[in-house]
Amino acid sequence: MKARSALGLLIVASFLALWIPRASAQDLVASWVFVRDDAGDIWLVVNGTRIGIPILPATNDEIVAMPFAGQWIGPADTSGQPTLLNSKPEWAQAGTVFPPQPQSQSQPRATATTPREPERPIKLTGSSSGQSQVFQARGGPYRITWTGRGDQYGCFLTGTIMAAEGRSVQSFGNPYDDAAKRAGETHVSLNSGSYYIRVASDCTWTISVTPE
Repeated sequence: MKARSALGLLIVASFLALWIPRASAQDLVASWVFVRDDAGDIWLVVNGTRIGIPILPATNDEIVAMPFAGQWIGPADTSGQPTLLNSKPEWAQAGTVFPPQPQSQSQPRATATTPREPERPIKLTGSSSGQSQVFQARGGPYRITWTGRGDQYGCFLTGTIMAAEGRSVQSFGNPYDDAAKRAGETHVSLNSGSYYIRVASDCTWTISVTPE
């Protein structure tokens, strides 16, 4: 019974091998193995061609009750014919569905990354005392430049960089009505976050926050 089953299986396999056109040597999947696609369909691969195979439900008892022929079908040899194995191959010992395929030797593809756009300077304007609009800082060193435009007697302008939660970071500016000091700059290190500038002044002012 076992010999007849193995002979019949080999005859069917040989017929399929002759009937199905031979694919090129660049086949990605070896012949005489089963594969499953993303839709869950099972295919028998023969010479680069797939054949639909019905998979019928059966219990473990029903499967075990059938006599085992004692042979395994392995991937096709160089002639394209399936190989009959009399012992369980190594790839089946681990319970895999098909023999492992050779690993591709291609180098990993580099992933293109989009360079981050440089942080742009922030320009704040106002007149008299008040509070600037909130601005975002990525973090790092910044240069704070300020100018005040008043009358011929001068202009006083002081500012305090404030974190959004109300913490004072650094003060700058000219606290006197001095016509000779209507502009200046200072340097500050900011963490990433939201900030605003609290201004005390009697003139029109411009404050710039520039990443260094």
